[in-house]
Amino acid sequence: YRAYGGLPVGVSGKALLLLSGGIDSPVAGWYALKRGVVISALSFISPPYTDAPSKEKILDLMGVLSGYSGGRELELYFCPLTPVLELITSESPERYWLILQRRSMMRIASRLAGDIGAVAIYTGESVGQVASQTLVNLMAVESVARYPVMRPLCGMDKVEIVEKAKEIGTYEISIRKHLDVCSVFSPKHPTTGARLDRVEEIESSLGEELRLREEKAFEEMERHVLDPRR
Repeated sequence: YRAYGGLPVGVSGKALLLLSGGIDSPVAGWYALKRGVVISALSFISPPYTDAPSKEKILDLMGVLSGYSGGRELELYFCPLTPVLELITSESPERYWLILQRRSMMRIASRLAGDIGAVAIYTGESVGQVASQTLVNLMAVESVARYPVMRPLCGMDKVEIVEKAKEIGTYEISIRKHLDVCSVFSPKHPTTGARLDRVEEIESSLGEELRLREEKAFEEMERHVLDPRR
């Protein structure tokens, strides 16, 4: 009998999934579960720019993933990132907004991973798919991670990812229209080759204010538990 294969969920440890409302990251979460990894998910929101339907969409995606969890409850965290994003977009060069935003997200994710006992961070990134996912930009973001960053979709193209999303039941949810962090604070011409020394220089100019806003975002995080039996 042909089946998915993989490993029993839980035997490979725990990881934190960076979950957006798009097509890719839920598929990455599914691949983590397939390899026996228990996932908790972190989704960044930007109230008042993002609304209730955007959160409902994330909850629905996690509901689908919980059906593949082997009966385990899955945690979902929402982190309000608006003050961080507003600082970056008002005080730094536009072409670096995307990388600076991703680095803030990765620092917060790393801290949460440590608090919940996760030993890796999963993302839905695919090499070269968008501006933030060139090899150089991936390196610039990952340099602030405290845990291994796993990218199960890195060699897949969009057609392959969409096919898998349809197969596992996340596609129709992912294509619902909504505003997310990326679309609200997206630069028109992001760099595809961020120099790490330049990125660090810009962050240094933002100073203590950036750290304080990231700290506040972390403290205001909200937690949900998805029970697959419901």
